[in-house]
Amino acid sequence: RNDILLFSESQGRILVSVAAERADEFESRFEGLPLVRAGTVTNSGRIELRGTGGDVIINAGLDELGKSYRGVFEGF
Repeated sequence: RNDILLFSESQGRILVSVAAERADEFESRFEGLPLVRAGTVTNSGRIELRGTGGDVIINAGLDELGKSYRGVFEGF
């Protein structure tokens, strides 16, 4: 589920960046284990994350995310 993908705090999760030309080789080393190719690194200045069904669940600019992270909750 997408909520588990985004917010689960279970142990043993890691995020790894691998050169595109070596991704298949990297993934083959983890055959039989839970593994998801979460995305592709680009220089677009955006983060796009696809959910469990392949649909885009996050599409946001880094500036927008930075402001949200550093900002305050209005009204509190």
